[in-house]
Amino acid sequence: MSFYNNIAIFYDRWVSNDPLVTSLTEFYSDYISKIRSKTNVVYLGIATGRIALEIAKNNSNHIVGIELSQNMIDICIKKFTDHKKEDQLTLLKQDIFSLHINTKNNFFILPFRTLANFISKNDKIKCLTSIYNNMQAGETFIFDTYIFDKKKAQKYDNKHQLGYHNKKMVK
Repeated sequence: MSFYNNIAIFYDRWVSNDPLVTSLTEFYSDYISKIRSKTNVVYLGIATGRIALEIAKNNSNHIVGIELSQNMIDICIKKFTDHKKEDQLTLLKQDIFSLHINTKNNFFILPFRTLANFISKNDKIKCLTSIYNNMQAGETFIFDTYIFDKKKAQKYDNKHQLGYHNKKMVK
């Protein structure tokens, strides 16, 4: 967990280097705008709240954010407070492998390819099982993940990649 605590201060700048950051944010915000407003959005791995804040700006749904990194939680709280959206947010410091979601009428999301953070197949299964065990009948779960690009993988095989350094984005 110290990795996420250590990168929290520059996480938003780091992920902004991803070419899909805008389209993924728009996808979740638009998709959630089509669900009932009394539905809770359970945002798994909310991090700094970057996508969650856009959802809150465009929708009246309550967001239940799940995050284990305290530094990420602190930044998320500040963002929501700065935008006067704190009434739409409940943050729970929990491990995704052992979730305890007490709300009903939920819509679960795991955005920004978070599932890929779990390296082993066993960890992916533990994550998905934990989510499933917290879902009630009729609730929905959506997530996105990487699609393997063989040509890109071959091009960068054994080459170090740097996505963020010294406040400048590099390729």
